[in-house]
This record gives sequence, structure tokens and C-alpha cells, in this order.
Amino acid sequence: MWSLLFIKRIFDGLSQPAVDAAVDEGKAQSISFFKKVGKSYWNARCEYLAKKRKANIQKYCTADTMVNALSLYYARPLQTKLREVQIQTAESRILTGVYSRPEYLNVGRGRLRCTIDDQPPGEPHLDDRFIAKGKLVKNQLLERGAKTWDAAKYRLLEIKVLGPMISANFSETTFYKYRYGPALLNDELQEALCQTKGDARKVVENKRTLLPLREALIPEAMNFEYLRDYPCCTCTGVLFAIAKKDRGDFEFIIQTRSDLVSDNPGFYATIPYGFHEPTGSSAEDVDLEFTVWRELNEELFNAKDAERANHSVHPEAALNLTEPLKWLRKNKKGYNCEILSPGYRATSCDCLFSVLFVIPDPEFWHKFGDQLARNWEAKKVKYISTQNRDEILAMLNHPLLVPDCRRTLAEGLIRLKELYPDRVADLDLKIVI
Repeated sequence: MWSLLFIKRIFDGLSQPAVDAAVDEGKAQSISFFKKVGKSYWNARCEYLAKKRKANIQKYCTADTMVNALSLYYARPLQTKLREVQIQTAESRILTGVYSRPEYLNVGRGRLRCTIDDQPPGEPHLDDRFIAKGKLVKNQLLERGAKTWDAAKYRLLEIKVLGPMISANFSETTFYKYRYGPALLNDELQEALCQTKGDARKVVENKRTLLPLREALIPEAMNFEYLRDYPCCTCTGVLFAIAKKDRGDFEFIIQTRSDLVSDNPGFYATIPYGFHEPTGSSAEDVDLEFTVWRELNEELFNAKDAERANHSVHPEAALNLTEPLKWLRKNKKGYNCEILSPGYRATSCDCLFSVLFVIPDPEFWHKFGDQLARNWEAKKVKYISTQNRDEILAMLNHPLLVPDCRRTLAEGLIRLKELYPDRVADLDLKIVI
């Protein structure tokens, strides 16, 4: 009681404006306190939900459950040459979730002609279901702190086989039109597998309710080739192999994707692994090899991001190459870069080109090996010897290897075995379509 009287005497001695100021300050401090508490609670809640979602995806959306669901979904026989790419080993046949044509295999091998469409089509309209799902996924990405920005991307319009080479025609789109468009089909499939606790057959049996976006956009395998109906981005999956010492092998790198990437966090993938996108003049850097160099620069040498979509800058200058890659580009015989073959990723509805990038001379490692450094997209990396047959086959069958990376890994190793037979173990791998 005495304390209340004491406070009253203090306030009695103050003017009314001073009393009001004291009350306002108390209110402000209270509001500030509750804002801090609320923010802490919200951050904790977001972190909890993100961890729970990630754990469920890694438990129920393994490589096998994903590709099994897609294989069942697209199992209906139709008049199309598109077939799922499979890897035949001595023990089993491995599904990849990538759809391609037999004539695409063994055609490119570096002979890829890329062009820009002079009269590109307009962006296709996606219905309200994509908008609603996009908002939900965007909030989920914000909850786990993923890095996204609406950069320009190349949109594939057509692929043709022209004798001994492949021709690809492109226009431009943006990342958000892809990520909150066709790429939502990957989120939808993962959510369906989590709901059914990994039961691929149950997902397909209830496809109309569990996979409404896929039913609307890519209901049949042949729809992957209807490229003017959806923004089909192009990606490169690179098997990067490097000779470290004169010991008769190569080592290739596998990354664990960080929580900051917008898709497949915590999963294994080849590296580099990224989108085909403009860096300088579109007419010049549409060549897929520019993207390979840019991704090598950023993902393996932790370089500053290339200057995107500045059409006044020559792509060579826009790459901002680190010293190791400048040295490599000057020494043309010091590396071999081959574009192997294209295929449509059924998970996220885009086109992935498998690429082999090999550095056979150990001099590069001696000079620059200590400068290899992953960027924010990879949580960690591991090196695997091309002579370690057991570890290679274990990685091909690993439940957390991104499904389409199975094809990149197998196709790259098959070609590497052809080029350097003594440096690669006898893996008995064969690509089957």
C-alpha cells in the first residue's frame, strides 16, 4: 500500500504532460517487449515447422518413392517416343525420373547448337490453383530462410536432332514464373507422398485429389514436349571429375544441398548443378557451356555471382572468372567439357542436360586445389574416387540422391570410362530408354 502512495506522490508532483509522457513510455516498452516475444515465438515456430517438413520429406520422399510414383503415373502407353531413362547395373535397374528419347543418347557429346527465338511465344496462363499453391510454397520457403530472387532464365522452346548434333531453341522467362509454376509439381508430389507415408501406389490411385496440378499441366509423358504450354527452364547437371595425383583415377564431387536452396535441401546432388540463364548478350551466352563455366565458378570456387542479364556486357566478361578458371580456359588441352544429352525432369517439369567436365592433368590440382571452395548452395561436399566401385554404386542407390542426378552420374561415368578406361572402375553401367 505504501508503494502505491509513494508512486501517487511522485505523480502528484509532476505536470500532466510529464505524467502522460511517463505512461506513453511504459506502453511503448510493453509493446516492444511483446513484439520481441512474439518475434521469437514466430521464429521458433517457423524453424520447428521447417525442420519437421524437411524430416518428413527425407523420410517419405526418397529417390525411390519419388521415381516409383512418377513411373506408375506415366505408365499409360501412348503414342510418344518419350521414355523414362533407366540405369542398368549388374544387380538391378535404377529409375531416374528423367524422360528422354533414344535418339538423344550419344548424339550431343559437345555438339549442341543453341539459338534464341526471334519471335518467342507469350507466357502461358496457369490457373488459380497454381497461384494458391505458389503462395503456400513461398511462405514455406520464407519459413526456412531459403534464398530466392526473380532472375532471368532461359526457357526451352524446342529440341531437334540434326544429324550428329542437337539443336535447342530458347526464349527468356524468370525464376518466379518457373518456381511458382511448373516446379510446384515437385512440391505437390512430395506433399502427397508425406500424406500417404511414402505409398507411391496410393498417390497414383488418388491422383485427382493429391496431384491436381500435375493432372492439369503434365497428365501424360508426351506433355513434357508441349514446350509452348508451360515455362520449361533448362538446367545443367555436371559430373565434375578432377585428377588429383598420378594414381590412376579421378575424383568427382557430390554435394549435400543446404537449407538455403529452394528445392531438395539436405539431399545429395552432383556439383555444379544450376539453371541455364543469361549473363551477358543473350545471342552469345545462350551457349550452354557458358552456364557450365558460370556454375563452376560460383559453386566450386565460391566466386562472386556473375553479372546477370546485362545485355551490354560480353558474357566472357560477365562471368567474373576466378584465376583458376581463367588459367583453365587459356589451357584448352587441360580440360574436356562435353554436353552429353537432354532429358525432361518429371519431378519439377524442366529440361536437364547432363554434362561431363573432366580435368585429366593433376597440375591443375597442384596449382589451384586449395582454392576449391563450396558456396552457400552446398552444406558440404565429398570426393569419390572413380576406382571405388562400391562407393559409386552405393551413391547411385542412395535414398537421398536427387533422382535426376542418378542419370547425370551414370551417364558421366560411362563417358569417362570411354575416354579414360584405365582410370575408371568396371561399373557395368548402361543407359536404357
